[in-house]
Amino acid sequence: MTRPTRKQLTIIALGIAFVGWRASGMVQKYFPAATIAESPSVDKPDETVTAVGACADPTPEPISEAVVEAQRAIEARSWGRDPFDPAPFMEKPQAVTTNADTASEKPAPPAPTVKFNGVSRKGARWLAAVDGSIVGVGDVLQGKYRVAAITNNSLTLVSDGWMFHYDLGEKVAQVRPWTVNP
Repeated sequence: MTRPTRKQLTIIALGIAFVGWRASGMVQKYFPAATIAESPSVDKPDETVTAVGACADPTPEPISEAVVEAQRAIEARSWGRDPFDPAPFMEKPQAVTTNADTASEKPAPPAPTVKFNGVSRKGARWLAAVDGSIVGVGDVLQGKYRVAAITNNSLTLVSDGWMFHYDLGEKVAQVRPWTVNP
C-alpha cells in the first residue's frame, strides 16, 4: 500500500470513528428511553408502594363557582380565549363619575360602528386595519372621526369632544369625554 493511500484510509477511519461517537451521543440525548432499555441489568423498583397522606384520597377537590363562571364567560366569546390577556378573570376598572360631572355634560353620543381588525407598525408609525383600510394617527374615518392614538392592542378615535376607545377583539367602544384639545 502506498503512503498517500494509507494516509487517506487513516483519515477515513478516524472520521468514521468520530461520526460514530457523535451519533451515539445524539441517540443518548434525543432518545434516552432507547438507551435505557438497552442497558444491561436495570433494577426494577419495588412494586409494593402504598399511597399515604393526601395522595390516598381519590376524590377530586370541588371546583369553585368563580372558576366555572369564568370558563363560561370565555366560552361565550366568539373568538375564544385571548392568549395575550394577562388576567382573563379580572374585571376591568369602571370610570367613577360624580353627579356634578354628569349634570354639566351632555349625554354621550353613540360610538361609531367600525370594524377594528388589527394593528401593525411601520418604523415608528403605528397603523390600524379599520373597515378594510389601513389608517394612521391623524387620519379621518367616516368623515367625522379623527384617529388620535394607536397602540399594540387599541385604537382611539375623537370627535366633537368625545373619545371612542376600541380594544382589539371588543365590539363596543368605551366612550369618554375628550379632555385634550383635538
